[in-house]
Amino acid sequence: MVELIEVLVYVHYLDWTLGKPVSEYLAIQEPKSGCGSDILEAISPCVSQTTGMADREWKERLTVIGSDGCAVMTGPKSGVWGRLQQDPLTNYLKEFWCGAHKVDLAVVKSLQHYDDFIKLRNTPELVQRISLQDKSSGRIEKSCRSSGRESVK
Repeated sequence: MVELIEVLVYVHYLDWTLGKPVSEYLAIQEPKSGCGSDILEAISPCVSQTTGMADREWKERLTVIGSDGCAVMTGPKSGVWGRLQQDPLTNYLKEFWCGAHKVDLAVVKSLQHYDDFIKLRNTPELVQRISLQDKSSGRIEKSCRSSGRESVK
């Protein structure tokens, strides 16, 4: 089975012209690996290119980052959140675990004992689409080791 790692990038901002918050889809990025550094490397130019802001500018304006709860995103040292927190440009950054991902995790946990759900979840077409959240630690750690990068702890 081919391992597919994709990061969906959205921005949520206050549009002063419209006078309300706006959410915009930016892109789907494919990082080199599942390591926090590679994920941030994939996100950063995407935000710069689509917003027209230099890396420094958008990081200085960044106030919140939301993601799923996997360690590669939330890790305090090597995860995306930790790397952004350590960046001197992100002075006002707060993180949150996306509510939709929390609900998804709860639903999956509550259904994992039902045969029909297990059959559906093991369908080959769906196995390829299982999110990084569902298979995070072992694959990411292996991917980080093979690329010579540190894994998230």
